Amino acid sequence: MKKSFPVIVSVLCAVASVSMAQKPVPYTETFENYAPGSNMVGSVWQGDANTAIAVVSNLTYTPPSKGYAVQSAEHTKVMAFSEGTITNEFNGTSITVAAIDTMIKPSFCEERPTADQMGAVTNSQVSVYIDTNGYLNIYHGVMDAPFPGPPVLTQWTILTNAVPLTTGSWCRLTVVMNYDIANSMSMFKIGVNGSYINSPEGYVSPDVGTDKDGQWFVSPKWYDGDLQLHRIILSGSGMLDDMVVGTNEVTFPEGPLYATNGVPVSWMETSGLSTNSTNTTWDAVALADDDSDGVTNWQEWVTGTSPTNWSSKLIIVSSTYSNGFPILKWIGSASAQNNYTIQWSSNLLSVLAWTNAIENWPKADGTNEVTLQAPAVSPAFLRVTVPVP
Repeated sequence: MKKSFPVIVSVLCAVASVSMAQKPVPYTETFENYAPGSNMVGSVWQGDANTAIAVVSNLTYTPPSKGYAVQSAEHTKVMAFSEGTITNEFNGTSITVAAIDTMIKPSFCEERPTADQMGAVTNSQVSVYIDTNGYLNIYHGVMDAPFPGPPVLTQWTILTNAVPLTTGSWCRLTVVMNYDIANSMSMFKIGVNGSYINSPEGYVSPDVGTDKDGQWFVSPKWYDGDLQLHRIILSGSGMLDDMVVGTNEVTFPEGPLYATNGVPVSWMETSGLSTNSTNTTWDAVALADDDSDGVTNWQEWVTGTSPTNWSSKLIIVSSTYSNGFPILKWIGSASAQNNYTIQWSSNLLSVLAWTNAIENWPKADGTNEVTLQAPAVSPAFLRVTVPVP
């Protein structure tokens, strides 16, 4: 049985031979240009002898508050990987900063890497996995020798200063490498969902001569004649999106880009909403009902209606019959986040009793009309919904 051990590593050792061309840096991959079902192994990624797979899948997910690694992408497709180890090759020659910024939905790991997996870990500049408590574990060097010089010890450290991840959640994971060519050393820092993580084992700058309790860690691969980014490895199972490899340190916005339920802060601002003494955070604003129409602000974003106009809301205007078939009319919006789903139920007392009658009905401004098949039971109640992204 394979161990679910998602590791993101940038290997330091020189590449003797590779089966596909190394990609130049900077590099960006969003998976939006691939058809669902495309196996990225063999075209973009390399797989191990266990016939690893990395298949593009349709998926829209809610980002963390600081947003995606690529804000401008559509974010309707991701890559799901499993059954072994996949590798992406890069040519990071002569760069002093290598920044990896990506979205990942990892499987959590009960134990630290096996002896076989540690072979890749000890040859890497950065290795990361997430334990069952949701904390990132990193492998790094410990400086007990005079500087400059290689670390004499290596260890795993749990980054407990970060908010733990939850099972099934997406994480924006950022790794920044700093190469000090003059002193033949490399250091790194880790960002989770838009914040770099401090640790008592870290330094306040990419210089081991500075104070401890910072964001920068000593790479376990200090120097072996090759301070370059050569490859990124994923081992285990999970999903990946928005892989960005750049040559500048990643900076994050001061405030959140998204509030609860994925509503963009920019949409709330342009809609005339703001934080105030009652709703002091954007999460609170998203959950409020500013126009008192019975629909929260984040629900108005989903349905494409105005959160400051009481008359602007998703509403059924009529339900009639013609030749025994129900005809439903409602006021809709082309700005809704998804197409409509029409549902019916015979029991309004049960929130689980709704059944889809029509899915993916095109969203449109003004009056929408649809004729449905006659329900199998009576009485039957109808409603129009917009699936949450």
